[in-house]
Amino acid sequence: MTKWTMLLLVIAMLAGSMGTAETKNPPLAAALSLCMPGAGQVYVGKPARGGEILAAELALAVAAGTATIGGFSIGLSSTDSKRAGTLIGVGEALGICLLGVHAWQTYDAYRLARRYNTDHVIGIAYLPESRSVALVRTVTFD
Repeated sequence: MTKWTMLLLVIAMLAGSMGTAETKNPPLAAALSLCMPGAGQVYVGKPARGGEILAAELALAVAAGTATIGGFSIGLSSTDSKRAGTLIGVGEALGICLLGVHAWQTYDAYRLARRYNTDHVIGIAYLPESRSVALVRTVTFD
């Protein structure tokens, strides 16, 4: 392969005519998910996963609100009149679960964006033994 052909391949790659991969911004994906559950997953290209996360968080929020308003509670009873009752209400327990799910899905959006970027790397490799140039795409498997 001549130097001119290699130069043309590099110029074409840089110009985007060979289909360079789009990258995703991991902090943006996390920020989107922090603002709206599942939005970061949709941004990365996983709309079904984003919808499932949104539905799960809405269901947890409704359940937590209903349990809090209804006064449902779990916990330990005490014979001491000052401590009689419960340690934690069901609504509060579900609220804590909701915070955990929200933190996880924010990290999940960040992780998906990073994985998207590593799975869609395209580059040029020069093979000196055959004096040729090859387009390379890296793929990782779960």
